[in-house]
Amino acid sequence: MDRTPITVAPYDAELFGHVANYPNVGMPERPGLIGDADGSTLFLDEIGELSHELSTKLLRVLDEGGEYQRLGDSKTRSSKFRLIGATNRAVSS
Repeated sequence: MDRTPITVAPYDAELFGHVANYPNVGMPERPGLIGDADGSTLFLDEIGELSHELSTKLLRVLDEGGEYQRLGDSKTRSSKFRLIGATNRAVSS
């Protein structure tokens, strides 16, 4: 069974946050790590373990000047942060 689609959403919510009542009624609004890092540094340990899809989304935020959307939101937000990543994987060129 391919579990990738099941496990990506929690990481999306962790990084990008979500609006109130998303995905379930009663869920509080959550700014996410990117929103919390506005004006500071975001450290991601084991960044080499991110899925290709999530890596693409994170690179898009970095490429577009910190613009992102919380899950369930149509409003574009902006976060100015410095990203530091670490991994135990071999770095290939």
